[in-house]
Amino acid sequence: KPRLTQISKSVNFVVVGSSVPLKCIAKGEPRPQISWMKNGKPLPDSNLPINTRGGHWILFLQNLQASDTGNYTCVAQNSLGSTSASFVVKVIDSNHKSRTGTNNVSEFVQQLKQTMHNLKPVPTSSHGRKTVFEHPELSLCTHVFLRHDAIRKPLQPPYDRPFAVVKRSEKLFTLQ
Repeated sequence: KPRLTQISKSVNFVVVGSSVPLKCIAKGEPRPQISWMKNGKPLPDSNLPINTRGGHWILFLQNLQASDTGNYTCVAQNSLGSTSASFVVKVIDSNHKSRTGTNNVSEFVQQLKQTMHNLKPVPTSSHGRKTVFEHPELSLCTHVFLRHDAIRKPLQPPYDRPFAVVKRSEKLFTLQ
């Protein structure tokens, strides 16, 4: 079965008239055949500038228009199976006013900064007295095993002998 590595961003926002390369790497034996789809339908090969080099497949989308917005999929297929990688391309009209009512980038950035500044973090909550999870049996036990994380010899146990619990608090145990 072919292996396909997606090396372009999975979501691409581009302005009308610009270009975006969609890159994926196809590997496998037998060598996979590549096809491209847009919104689940095959793209005609005749109008696609595709560059191939050593299993690297690049679909160049040029002079993009709003109608080019969609989900593009690179499909690699051979006699053992197929796999795919998807890319979302969102073409934005630079003259279109955004929801903020501005089409000026610096105004938008200023409004975004102000909005982020006004956000208040959600306070954390703790239910009950204890803020650290402790298994219920751990609060009653008289002995504990101590895990020693280190490189061990074969068959060497990860835990050290049982230790007697001398004193305990909410977050600490004093062992003998």
